Amino acid sequence: MRGNRAIIEPEHLQITRWARALPHYTVEWERALKSLRCEPPIFLHGNYLGQIGLARILAGSKKLAARIKAMEG
Repeated sequence: MRGNRAIIEPEHLQITRWARALPHYTVEWERALKSLRCEPPIFLHGNYLGQIGLARILAGSKKLAARIKAMEG
């Protein structure tokens, strides 16, 4: 338990590693992502959201962590 919150393991987790591959996003994919709206406590993050490269993913991770921390008060 962390603070007053239990740590819950995900029901499903999938990791696919593609050697020497970068995603190529389409306009349709961008539209689909914009239509997604997750309400807390569900948070989505990863390169499939349009962030390519470790630096951008790390920056996004830090922003998301700060947002979650701010919600916890």
